[in-house]
Amino acid sequence: MTATIRSIWGRRRTATRTNRMHSARVRSPRRSPRREHSRAGVLKVGAALLALALLVGAGILSRVLDDDPAGAVAAQIVYTAPTANDSTVALPAVVEADLQRIGLGGGQVAVTRIDSTASVETSVLDLSPRDAPDAPILKVHERAVEAIDAKLTTLEEDINSAPATSGNRALYVGLLKTNVIEEGPIYILSSGLDLTSPVDTRALAFDVPSSQVVDRVRAARELPALNGARITFVMIPSTGAQEQLRDPQRGYLEDLWTALLTAGGASSVTFVDATSSAAASTVAAPAVPLPPLPGTPIKPASHPEHPAETVCELATATYFVGDTAELVNEETTKLDLKECVAEVGATTAVSLDAWTAYYGPVDAGGAPATNLTENIALSDARNQAIADLLVELGIDRGRITRMTGHGNADQPYPNDPSSEKNRVCTVTFVNRTN
Repeated sequence: MTATIRSIWGRRRTATRTNRMHSARVRSPRRSPRREHSRAGVLKVGAALLALALLVGAGILSRVLDDDPAGAVAAQIVYTAPTANDSTVALPAVVEADLQRIGLGGGQVAVTRIDSTASVETSVLDLSPRDAPDAPILKVHERAVEAIDAKLTTLEEDINSAPATSGNRALYVGLLKTNVIEEGPIYILSSGLDLTSPVDTRALAFDVPSSQVVDRVRAARELPALNGARITFVMIPSTGAQEQLRDPQRGYLEDLWTALLTAGGASSVTFVDATSSAAASTVAAPAVPLPPLPGTPIKPASHPEHPAETVCELATATYFVGDTAELVNEETTKLDLKECVAEVGATTAVSLDAWTAYYGPVDAGGAPATNLTENIALSDARNQAIADLLVELGIDRGRITRMTGHGNADQPYPNDPSSEKNRVCTVTFVNRTN
């Protein structure tokens, strides 16, 4: 990699290589005052000029003559400095193919490292196919590809040998500080498991709606300037203390980053998996807890203030896909609810309540500043999903006398609005006397 970028970001850069044929003049052979050309010689010159014109028209001569230095920055790679929980970076085949095309076109790539402290360092990598910095561009395709692949191997080694200075990950904050090329493509290499506010995935717990996170950063005027970039997000697999993402958590991260990056101006966001391997670093980092899978029977418990009521509590982070009313596993949830359903007798009334955690501004007392409409809607939808399961398990729908979606109001743990303990759905059984 070469020197740090300073001034190339101020405006849209376009390729500056000059088509030399348009500036060079083709001179006609001149008659010597001392010697006349033979007719055969004139015909040979004419044939040569005709061949030259054909090469110009086909665009071949410009490629043969073009030995200019590398062209403009054609793409950008942004990566988070690895910790012990990040696998070694190996560029996926689709990214390698894109970078090869850029190299064969004589282009350069900006490479941006985002450290755990959110500091940003950008350098430029010349991908033009050369055996040495000052050597001419290789013309044989196979040799050119080999030269570019060697540079990509060195790039991977550089990324993996630049560990984080601490056990943190700050992709989003780093993007706020990064000058990106206009209209991409941009390749982001990261696990996506940020550990820094405002996108701390531990606090989001794979359940805070992406729209709330976007609203929060927009209100704080903390959106990255992505200038219509076409982003390919290469998901780096986890290792070490970090549990591998399951499908629901992976889906949540994709939705979250798509929402954030498009809010910042990206024209498209595509996700690609990198291959899994050993850790790239020994710098310890905290793991982001994943919600447990359903599979443990839910035990009915007496209400602490109302002895006549029996309550079954479902942690929505366990039973529902994040930010949705979709059950992680419907059949397993039914099995977990069987002991609760056994509480229903001939005179039992059933009520459902659901809450969400809250991620947003708070009032002077630390309580949520507002009960968000999307949280209310999510609570209502989750209540309905549980009610449908209870009916499938044999409870008459008429016995379900109330369903209340509280959203983030009157939370079970009001002193900690973002706590995952507030992500809960309760089923209450009340035995009537008549």
